[in-house]
Amino acid sequence: MKIFGVAWFRFVQFGFYLLYNPLAWAYDGVSFLVSQGDWRRWTQAALPHVHGPWVLEIGCGPGHLLGDLAAAGYQVTGLDLSPAMIRRANRNLRRRDLFAHLVRGQAPHLPFADGMLDTVVMTFPSSYAVQPETIAELGRVLGPTGRFVLVDGPRLTGRDPWSRLLNLAFAFTSRPVDVPKVRSLVKAAVSHTRPARPFQVDVHQVSLKSSSVQVIVAQKVSRPARSTRPRGSESLNFGNGA
Repeated sequence: MKIFGVAWFRFVQFGFYLLYNPLAWAYDGVSFLVSQGDWRRWTQAALPHVHGPWVLEIGCGPGHLLGDLAAAGYQVTGLDLSPAMIRRANRNLRRRDLFAHLVRGQAPHLPFADGMLDTVVMTFPSSYAVQPETIAELGRVLGPTGRFVLVDGPRLTGRDPWSRLLNLAFAFTSRPVDVPKVRSLVKAAVSHTRPARPFQVDVHQVSLKSSSVQVIVAQKVSRPARSTRPRGSESLNFGNGA
């Protein structure tokens, strides 16, 4: 069983590699198909939680959300490891007559000064998003009131066979990030960084007509949250690299 699990993981990773690199041209079509047309709306669930002006999207892909952020007036940078996705993002931004800085790189090594960013956005990221190194790096680059916004946990709410099949595929290829998982990773990251700075974490369920997604917002706060915080919120400690 363990061998099967390892083989399946490698197979899924190889499929994602193909989709993000040599088959990047098919990304939008595949995303539209597996979300039953809701993919753009899923990613746009991050928009109400962004504050600026300086915003980074990690794993920007073909740049559609970057364009939405730029159109809203933010100073936007898109980061992606795939050269093919960087090219597609550049092309899509030019088609919309919009601008964003595009950088090739990956999450644990962000090319930004300490406290430079106001918001970091990630939508449907791979496991890198909740690695201790990534969490610590986010704490470093975010400013005193910075936040990171993570969209994941897609689910189709239809009862038809196709929706059920797609939900099964989501379950086999990715798992939504939950707050207890974030808490344990934050604690691990803090133990390897300089004195911590409190973050408050809120979890939002965004429901659309035929689907839903989860939005996790981690906001830096100047002092620890009160013990009477609203249900669904938690105060966590991120390492402050500054």
